[in-house]
Amino acid sequence: MVLTNGGPNNRTQVMFLYIYQLIFGKDVGTNPQIGYATVLSLVAALIIGIVTAVYMYFARKLDEVV
Repeated sequence: MVLTNGGPNNRTQVMFLYIYQLIFGKDVGTNPQIGYATVLSLVAALIIGIVTAVYMYFARKLDEVV
C-alpha cells in the first residue's frame, strides 16, 4: 500500500485493508459499509480457520511419522 497505493485499479490491495476501508471509509465523504465488511471479515476468518485446521492435521501426522 505504501509503494503503489493499491496499484493500478486496486490490484495489489490486500483483503484486510479493503475491509478496513469499507468500515472506516476510503475518503472523508464516503459512507461506511459495515454489513458488507462484516461478511467479508467472517469469510476471511472461516478461510483462516480451515487453513489452520488442515495445517494442524498434517503437522500432527508428520509428528507421528518422525
